[in-house]
Amino acid sequence: MPGSGAPGTPGGPDGGGPDGPGTDPQRGMLRPVLWTGLVISAAANALLSGTGASVPAGIGCGLLTLACATALVVHHYRNRRG
Repeated sequence: MPGSGAPGTPGGPDGGGPDGPGTDPQRGMLRPVLWTGLVISAAANALLSGTGASVPAGIGCGLLTLACATALVVHHYRNRRG
């Protein structure tokens, strides 16, 4: 059964590798990438909205901002302890 291992094991409840929690390289890179995407897309959205530039580009940046924020919330709830 997946997820039934002891804490700190690959199937453990903390999701960590054999070296402890948070040692999975992919898992460690997801949050910084999502935060970077959120900040860049929010800034681009504000810039495009403020200058009255292309409406479809502004909508695209807004949707990307929303997607990054949603992914961060989902990642937080899936990986919280307790």
